[in-house]
Amino acid sequence: PEPGGAIPGLPLWEEEDQRAAADADAEAPGPSDVRPGAEQPARFARIAREAAAQAEVLSAHVCVSWTRAAEAVEALADEWHPFGPRPRIEDLALRAIARALAEAGVEPGPAGKVIVEPESDRSFAVETPLDEEFRRMVQARADGQAPFERADWVVVSLLPLGVERLEPRLAGGRLAFGLGAGRDGSGTITMRYDSTMFGEGDAGRVLARVRSLVENPYRLWG
Repeated sequence: PEPGGAIPGLPLWEEEDQRAAADADAEAPGPSDVRPGAEQPARFARIAREAAAQAEVLSAHVCVSWTRAAEAVEALADEWHPFGPRPRIEDLALRAIARALAEAGVEPGPAGKVIVEPESDRSFAVETPLDEEFRRMVQARADGQAPFERADWVVVSLLPLGVERLEPRLAGGRLAFGLGAGRDGSGTITMRYDSTMFGEGDAGRVLARVRSLVENPYRLWG
């Protein structure tokens, strides 16, 4: 045979492959059966399926200073005393994350909050993390006005334990954040996210904005 040609007496493909190709041709619509543009939705659906199949849970974290957030919490507690709720650093962090997500074009729906303490875990839910009044948001969290099961995203805090870093699970949602505390008021914020929701660059920008807001928290309440 010529270079690159077939060897006489051998098929170019297996008979099963040939039959499968013939069956596919028989089932495919003829030229008159295909509406103009009908192939486009099918192509987009295939692309969406492939993207979902390739989705990954990714992580990114940023180092932060909790010093000014702690100072702000104490100032608010003094201002609201004795009739208002007592805020926590986790309230400010959740507010900062919600603000950063909104600025990135993601609507921050109901949020879950888990605070891990030495003896137990405490869970809360915040229906409107971007409520116009920060005090009202904190009061709603303290009153337990929203069911935790409705949370679209979650913030898990290990601040009371002094653990430096946490990578929380994605339990049915596409976003989770972990708060950790190190020495001298420092710590980390870790973001876990579905890769179909953010690229690495977008996730990095969200975290950078969260750090900026946490370290300058006086812009976070109304």
